[in-house]
Amino acid sequence: FFKKDAATTNLYRINTSTVFVGGYSAGAFMGLHYGYINNDNEILDIGGNDLLNHVNSNGGLNGNSGNSGFNNNIKGVINIAGALLKANHVNANEPILYSIHGTDDNVVPYLIGDSDNTGVITEGSGLIHPVADSVGIVNFLHTVQGGGHDALGECDCQAELRNFIFQNL
Repeated sequence: FFKKDAATTNLYRINTSTVFVGGYSAGAFMGLHYGYINNDNEILDIGGNDLLNHVNSNGGLNGNSGNSGFNNNIKGVINIAGALLKANHVNANEPILYSIHGTDDNVVPYLIGDSDNTGVITEGSGLIHPVADSVGIVNFLHTVQGGGHDALGECDCQAELRNFIFQNL
């Protein structure tokens, strides 16, 4: 939407090379997967043929309901208490990453575990950031020692997050 706007009327005056996605908990899951799941092999790895067929029947990773012809590239991901199904899907030359996560999060595990008792095993910020480091992605993890799922409310890190974004625009 914003990329089409920037190329046409430019009503919102968005710099489309500096778009970040992210959120808290489920929103962070969405942002992380949007940023780091970007090919058929990764889709197969997290969901098998059923998921790949579903994605492909709906226009692939870019979908068929938006503004075709405009890229979906983003600058970065903001992850607050989120996780990936598999941290090893973070690869070189992918979006930068800032995370806040409590080590005692009982909803979305900081390392690895069952997210919110759903039976879905996820890999949290404590596993994602070492992978990002190993592939050279600019990233920062604010670990809240002993913090729970409300880690953002348990730390004084809003200025740190803002500075990370501004330093990487």
